Amino acid sequence: MNENSAARGGLLDDQNSNAIRMNAQSEVATCALPEAVNNPLPKLAKSDTVALWHAVGWMELCLRHPPKDGENVEAYQTEKECLRIAKQALRKVNKIKKEPA
Repeated sequence: MNENSAARGGLLDDQNSNAIRMNAQSEVATCALPEAVNNPLPKLAKSDTVALWHAVGWMELCLRHPPKDGENVEAYQTEKECLRIAKQALRKVNKIKKEPA
């Protein structure tokens, strides 16, 4: 076992990880993308946006109390910014959903 595989927990050696990576790349290259590109996106159901709002609400609940004694303040601020962006995105999704097709 070399240093790289030991750093990854020793689960894969370099040859196996390279083989897996090459296999994944070839599968992506052979995907039938034109069919997926030509089909429009499915409409969002109300349950979709409700589920997204519940997820954002949970994130807001988790971030309700700031860290104590200055620990992880930077990470907390980063997550608060992510929450702000997620709320903006959900407002956009709701606006798009309400627009006529």
